[in-house]
Amino acid sequence: MSRSAGHPLRVVGRAVLLAAIWVTLCVAGLVVMLSSGVPDRPPGEAVLDGRVSSDLTGWTVASAGDPVTMVRRTGLTGGPRRVDTGVEFARSGSSGPWAFALAGLADPERFFRVGGVYRMQLWVRDLNASGRPVTLQVANGAGRHRPTTATVRGGFSDRAWHRLTRTFVVTAPASDDTALYLALPPDGPLRWQATLASVEPADARPPPRVGASAGRPLPAGAAVPPGSYVEVEIPARVKPVFTLGAFDVFGPDGTAPVDDGAAHRYGVYLDAGSAWFFVDRQERGVLFARDVERAGRVWAFGAPAAPGPISIWSGGVPS
Repeated sequence: MSRSAGHPLRVVGRAVLLAAIWVTLCVAGLVVMLSSGVPDRPPGEAVLDGRVSSDLTGWTVASAGDPVTMVRRTGLTGGPRRVDTGVEFARSGSSGPWAFALAGLADPERFFRVGGVYRMQLWVRDLNASGRPVTLQVANGAGRHRPTTATVRGGFSDRAWHRLTRTFVVTAPASDDTALYLALPPDGPLRWQATLASVEPADARPPPRVGASAGRPLPAGAAVPPGSYVEVEIPARVKPVFTLGAFDVFGPDGTAPVDDGAAHRYGVYLDAGSAWFFVDRQERGVLFARDVERAGRVWAFGAPAAPGPISIWSGGVPS
């Protein structure tokens, strides 16, 4: 063996070292490549690029029937908070059973904490001024892996920007594919723009607890003073009905009844600026006056009605 060839063990050692260096450089390059297209997010923000400030990183669109296109738009005018970038969804056809867009979230499994309070938001405008609604929720592309059942819906007959927002309580774990989900009008031509997508913790505390003392009966037709909690137990196999005047507790702004064939206690805590919804005295959702009023609706509740006796507590929620 010649001297120039070197000792076999030394040759192998150099090859292993070079391979290790190559792998390290490749991994570092991959990390840079993956992170370079994602702009910095504000602290506490989960949406990868809610302003669509660099490209369409994290945004996807899907539809059945006629396709929906997605492009990044710059130079938008009249945008909220002087934002001039966004995403545009368009369809020229007139058929399709469903269509949706997703704004990706960073590590949703770790971001959402069961029992935590969060706020989702998206600014949208309908350039066709069609009046047909869109619905915002937190879910994956199949409408599953939802940490909350809360949704917010809006349809607009003008071309102005409108804010879809809803504060919610996380009641189930998220998954790695959980995203901010926008259900688009399923049929007909569409041209929607969106920006400022956001999912972040909300600065909100659940109402206080007042111990496990029994509540007093609420007389039929009586109003609920601010700072009070009302509750009804709905037996199994009884249609769940619980209203506060014109407000339906089991409607889209409230909470969903539990469908497990058992009896449950449903409650609502009301004060001047919020309505908290409970199932078996565990938080299931929250509605804020500011969100309702910004959506152009009236913050008002009336006398409770339900298929059973209603009890009331003052000052908080019983443990």
